[in-house]
Amino acid sequence: MISRKIILIIVSLILLAGIGFYFYGLPPIRYWTKTPTNFEECKGATRGFIIKTLPAQCEFRGQNFVDQSQQGQGASFVPEQDRIQVSSPNGGEKLEVGKTYDVRWTNYSGKEPLTIALQATTPSNQVSVKIVASSVPAASTGTYKWIVTSESAENRYRIEVYPAGGRELVGRSKDFFTISGEE
Repeated sequence: MISRKIILIIVSLILLAGIGFYFYGLPPIRYWTKTPTNFEECKGATRGFIIKTLPAQCEFRGQNFVDQSQQGQGASFVPEQDRIQVSSPNGGEKLEVGKTYDVRWTNYSGKEPLTIALQATTPSNQVSVKIVASSVPAASTGTYKWIVTSESAENRYRIEVYPAGGRELVGRSKDFFTISGEE
């Protein structure tokens, strides 16, 4: 027969776990059948885990999502003229899947390698970001050869360029471009 002490210990542990969930706001375990499409869904799918060096990013199964609401806010705000400037693609272009395009930027004075990302905006204005390349060598004026992969033709896109530890320096295409075709 189970002794009263063991039962008391088990009940105490259950109560402590419940209090921990209540006070620390730990979410219940969820089993995801759908891949997240934006930062908030990613936070839910990963139970709130975000990349420590980039607190406005969340990673789920190798795909990164950026918290668009945090960009350009707070003490880390950097004026537009001091950010990386993306010159190509800069908006209005019609890119084709499978073709190679130059991603060009200027105005980077740092030494950290750069990250190049594709920002997608759905017709319902949901925004997600997918890393295209990381550890791109730093250059004040640079070019990266990008092979366009299959993306939704319904979305509008921008390119982002930023240093690994400096999301506040992010440069984006001035306007949206489209991607069409299939691989």
